[in-house]
Amino acid sequence: MKNLNFKNTDAEHLRQKAEELLKKNKLTTAQPIDESSRLKLFHELQVHQIELEMQNEELTIAKTQAKELADNKYARLYDLSPCGYFTISADGKIIELNQSAADILGREKNVLVNEQFINFLSNDSKSIFNPFFRNIFRNKTKETCYVEIEQIGSHPLIIHLTGIIDENNEQCLLTVFDITERLIAEEAHKSSEEKYSTLFDNIGEGIGFVNPDEEFVLVNPAAEKIFGVGKNELIGKNLRLFLSPEQYSTILNQTKVRKSGERSNYDFELLQPGGRVRNINVTAVPQFDINGKYIGALGIFSDITKKKKIEQALIESEEKFRTLVANIQGAVYRCAITDPYETEYFSEPIKAITGYSADEFISKKIFFGELIHPDDRDRVAFEIAQGIQQNKEYEVEYQIKNGDGIWLWVFERGKAVHDSNGVAIYLIGVIINISDRKSAEIQLQKNAIELKAHITDKDRFISILAHDLRNPFSVLLGFSGLLSKNIHSYNIDKIENQVNIIHQTSKQTFQLLDDLLLWARAQTGKLPYNPQKINFESICKETVEVMKAAAVAKNLTIEYLPINDIHISADINMLSTILRNLISNAIKFTKNNGKIFLFAEENHKDITISVSDNGIGMTKENLNKLFDISQTHTTKGTENESGTGLGLLLCKDFVEKHGGRIWAESELGKGSTFSFTLPGTLQVD
Repeated sequence: MKNLNFKNTDAEHLRQKAEELLKKNKLTTAQPIDESSRLKLFHELQVHQIELEMQNEELTIAKTQAKELADNKYARLYDLSPCGYFTISADGKIIELNQSAADILGREKNVLVNEQFINFLSNDSKSIFNPFFRNIFRNKTKETCYVEIEQIGSHPLIIHLTGIIDENNEQCLLTVFDITERLIAEEAHKSSEEKYSTLFDNIGEGIGFVNPDEEFVLVNPAAEKIFGVGKNELIGKNLRLFLSPEQYSTILNQTKVRKSGERSNYDFELLQPGGRVRNINVTAVPQFDINGKYIGALGIFSDITKKKKIEQALIESEEKFRTLVANIQGAVYRCAITDPYETEYFSEPIKAITGYSADEFISKKIFFGELIHPDDRDRVAFEIAQGIQQNKEYEVEYQIKNGDGIWLWVFERGKAVHDSNGVAIYLIGVIINISDRKSAEIQLQKNAIELKAHITDKDRFISILAHDLRNPFSVLLGFSGLLSKNIHSYNIDKIENQVNIIHQTSKQTFQLLDDLLLWARAQTGKLPYNPQKINFESICKETVEVMKAAAVAKNLTIEYLPINDIHISADINMLSTILRNLISNAIKFTKNNGKIFLFAEENHKDITISVSDNGIGMTKENLNKLFDISQTHTTKGTENESGTGLGLLLCKDFVEKHGGRIWAESELGKGSTFSFTLPGTLQVD
């Protein structure tokens, strides 16, 4: 461009020089020029000609560039146009299209060229497109139509086509608009209008539009029913025709409010033809035009005559109700029919029951439904719902939490109050504190269950004991009978053997009776319980010493794993009995040369004492039967030692007497561990 400017400057300089020469040498008075001047002039003309040629070439290039720029701008405008453009040959093939056209067909541009345009139309649309396309070439006029485009994997599109023939009468230029969304919107608008029209005509509330002069310009059938006249008798009529002068004055005052832009809601008395009076509630919404000018109001009318009568009846009965509830035991209430049962009224005794005043419930600071125990809420709601449904009184007992966080039992008797249409509108009833009675009932039920269980268990236990006592007595009677009969014929060894059997059986039977007597005393509460501070290591040593002989007989070792200075709070006699029974069991079920361990573990709450052995252990089934009086059973020891299982029951009772618990862990063939807990050092006040 810089060179172009330079050339233009030279050309201008040459023109100026030429004009000066012409002024000096006019053609009419042209003077002969010498050869040198002629050659110089010729040279300048040649240079000028070359410059003109260069300028022409540069102008041509500039023109070409300008055309290409314009073409590019046109191409971008064509391709980015929001509407689709197609160039279609006379035989219906796509010759050229823009990006919007490709998007409408749902395919890439490059795959659409030379495709038949009609192939992308639905079958119904093809019969529309064919005459449309023929008319464009036949009549050479602009044609329009609506067709449906089928898209891959999407819903069909409705498009508007405008077609014209090109200047050579060889191709068709199609302009395509996607009008699918517009048609959907129009259909939705039409459907919405139909719905609103249906709603307007069938809604139970009266709807009317009045102009600024309070004259009706639009009403629905419900409004006709409320006013007691037909549509023709309402349209164009003023509201004053249906109101007393006092009532119409109220309407005019409300109109002033509406003109300021505020909606209004109020009640008035309507005079129907024949002098019938109806109570009406109206909500009036002011209406303004686009310039802000008040053009009237839209009113929604409700006939509240029945409601007013009910309210009046309630007011009249309120005093009677208050007088009545003042003399009823418990708290009388009136509340909503659903959880959380918002309170409309509570008599004063409610404070003595819940710890909350009636005002706290009525002001919604407290909701009575939220005091009901979570486990009882569904049941209470069900009983109330049944009473409402069947229109009868309901009675229900449940727990509530009072202001001190204490759960109380209450009895409620109530009934739903229905309006004239049979719709339940609130609940009335009485709530009585029955905590004392309920506690007594629960305790009686608990005692009855426990007593029944105890009787059943003891019956079963006595049956087992009778069997266990029968066996040793059978042995005693049998061997003593043989001995008595044959004492003169038996040798001394046989006599000694049978006497030993009788003696051993007598010892076992005596131990059984002794354990039974001890257990019976514990069950009846006649066994003294005197807890005291005990050095655990000391009592362990004493117990081990007592059981040493039985252990030595089977070549067993009893090891105590001491923990220094452990003190416990326990009854020394009961603790000794527990340890002896557990060690005796370990000796019984441990083979010769086995080991028994006695140890204790102290923690911040209590002390765990364990007796462990490496004996024969037991099955999981037998493990689950331990400490259960209804499952009492006996198992022979490793040396055929017998037992009744009563010792473990004594251990359980004595441990529980101390507030502890006892359990066992065992694996068949690997031994057992019996553990129990006792409190730490006795706290003396």
